Amino acid sequence: MPSSDVSFQPNGIKDGHGDPMVAATHRAPFRGMESAQGAYMHQELRKRIMVIDGAMGTMIQRHNLTEADYRGTEFRNHPAKNLKGNNDLLSLTQPEIIYSIHRQYLLAGADIIETNTFSGTTIAQADYQMEDLVYRLNFESAKLAKRAADDVEKETGVRRNPNSGM
Repeated sequence: MPSSDVSFQPNGIKDGHGDPMVAATHRAPFRGMESAQGAYMHQELRKRIMVIDGAMGTMIQRHNLTEADYRGTEFRNHPAKNLKGNNDLLSLTQPEIIYSIHRQYLLAGADIIETNTFSGTTIAQADYQMEDLVYRLNFESAKLAKRAADDVEKETGVRRNPNSGM
């Protein structure tokens, strides 16, 4: 087999030195960080500690929402007996509450906010007979987090980063 000055590391990065540590410094620390956003996050994480938001559920509880609040008008007659507790649904029925919570975390100094998608899977939404809404719940939750991050970035001049579950 001919020798080569380029070795292939397990992470798929070509490293002319054959040193896994050199290759490791060139790869994204998390899967999915190969995008421009991921490159920015990787660069920032090498320079400083970044702060992630806190518990969405705890912040939602402060609003003392009722069953009717969770249902909103769109799901007023939904067949599930109880929708209260389906916090992901609030991205559709109470989007301003979710947006406001994101803003609060960002204004308090969070660099990263997570989308309101803790239960954004068909398995979790089956508890509420809402499996067919999973894509929409995730999509609308991502839009709210992005809007909040963009708005706070415009106000403060500091880049903010919405992320789905890490």
